[in-house]
Amino acid sequence: MKRIVVWPDTGYSAAGYSVEQPFGALHTCVGGARTIGWTRHCGDKFVFNSKKKQLTMTESYGRKLLWDINDTKARKYHYLVAEMIALDNEPLSIVERTGFTRLLEHALPRYKLPSRTYITQKIVPDIYDRIYEKIKRNISSAFAISVTSDIWTCLHNNASFLSFTAHWISSEFKLEHGVLAMKPFSGSHTGVNIAMELNFVADRWDIEHTKIHLLIHDSGANMVKGVRLAKYDSARCFIHTLQRAINESLKVQTEVTAMIAAGRRLVTHFNHSGLAQEKL
Repeated sequence: MKRIVVWPDTGYSAAGYSVEQPFGALHTCVGGARTIGWTRHCGDKFVFNSKKKQLTMTESYGRKLLWDINDTKARKYHYLVAEMIALDNEPLSIVERTGFTRLLEHALPRYKLPSRTYITQKIVPDIYDRIYEKIKRNISSAFAISVTSDIWTCLHNNASFLSFTAHWISSEFKLEHGVLAMKPFSGSHTGVNIAMELNFVADRWDIEHTKIHLLIHDSGANMVKGVRLAKYDSARCFIHTLQRAINESLKVQTEVTAMIAAGRRLVTHFNHSGLAQEKL
């Protein structure tokens, strides 16, 4: 006797007999009905459950296909990754780290992280150009700006840097600021070299001297001379001046210097002894 398999979504046998469970299981029936054209018959007579519709090969393949690196969807996430690196001060090597790449593979299966070379050569320059033009327009529309500038040496590689930050009031009367430069400072930190660097940054952003209301700097003799040679109205940082006064006053008090020296010896001892730290 011939058995006929019933599709789970029809709820009927080929002979027309109804079954108790309309969905979710395969059923068989016994009868003399012919099975020719069964697939066509189901398509004509029955409405299949759309929730269980099987994906076509094209749809299934498309879900696993990675976006092209220049695809609009992919580029959206390229920019978000680059912005995260800049805002969170992350190294560019994060795009090569196993944990981060694994996270994105699960969260965005169709997205592939670009290489650090692609980020630095394609994405970062474009982000920089956009922000540069935006800040430049804001500064141009401001009535006046004030500037804070400083020079410092990085402890990790002994490289010197100069910063140049602009502050202004927007048309909505909001205080805004932008770091216009944080650039390596090569050569001696003379007043002449400092003046050249300050003027270079101002010229690059099309900022006239008359638009700079005040340039705030530290009390270093070379910085004072550099600002004067650059012909900016300036003022010394009050906090820096106060800190220098405190440091100088501590040096002339022998009791204080002795306490500081003892504290340094104590800290040095524990920093160089794992056993001492364990006992501590």
